[in-house]
Amino acid sequence: MFLLTPFCEVFIICIAFFALTCFSVPTSSKPPAARSQNAIANGVPLRILPLGDSITFGTGSTDGTGYRLHLLNHLTRFNPVHYIGSVQSGNMTNAANEGHPGLPIGPVGHEGVKNYIHRPNVILLMAGTNDIVFNLNPAGAPRVLGRVVDEIVEGCPGAAVLVGSLTPLRKAEREEMRVAFNVALRDVVIAEREGKHVALVDMERVKMEHIAKDGIHPTDEGYELMAQAWYEAIVEAGERGWISEPYMYTRRPGNVIIKYGELGKRWRSAHLTGAMAAAMGCFVVVWKFVLVRRREGDGLRI
Repeated sequence: MFLLTPFCEVFIICIAFFALTCFSVPTSSKPPAARSQNAIANGVPLRILPLGDSITFGTGSTDGTGYRLHLLNHLTRFNPVHYIGSVQSGNMTNAANEGHPGLPIGPVGHEGVKNYIHRPNVILLMAGTNDIVFNLNPAGAPRVLGRVVDEIVEGCPGAAVLVGSLTPLRKAEREEMRVAFNVALRDVVIAEREGKHVALVDMERVKMEHIAKDGIHPTDEGYELMAQAWYEAIVEAGERGWISEPYMYTRRPGNVIIKYGELGKRWRSAHLTGAMAAAMGCFVVVWKFVLVRRREGDGLRI
């Protein structure tokens, strides 16, 4: 048995503390997620922004969830899913959305901006029904929607932007304008934004029989058909490589926004730096403690 010098005592204690701190940091850069060969984009978490008007809100559905609960049930079989938005509607736990009854396209796009900081990796945009119902320049409405899409692409780079066509309207004059809107929308979304992660989601499977008595909103069956269309579009977007792990934002100085994949490396680096700082602090405290014990005639023996 021999007596260690004060420096050696402190060095051993601090090295042990440093090692425990570093190796207690998780080494995986991916958040917990269900993985399956049938998962979308290898099972990455889906942070979805449902953006639109009262149809996105879920008006007319029995439980108030519209298409969102049906879609959630499709997606959560293999992927973790989180809806985002400032609005809560419907009888479901994950009820967030950005659906605003009565709003035309321009204001809908404005309401979506507040969610850009949360960096969704999937955006479900459906707007234009109110432009037709209230006769707000319906002929120019597809162009307005195109500008909203461009703003989303700029604000959420890397996100899959899925744009839904409008569902039927019972009044003949409205239905005529809806059909024209959808035709123009196809050119706006497909032709003019080729090469971007933007796709048109055809809602033509929703027929007039799936529209409620108010002549505007889908029935429960209609909403379920919409959910199927959204789901198929999200699957296709994943197959195209449009969906990546969602960005994770932090309140560190400068509001740094980083990806999950980058987060793992930076998080471990931050923990390593923190561990070094903690070890140095520990070194000073233990050094003083050991010197006191030394003066009292006691020391660390091995």
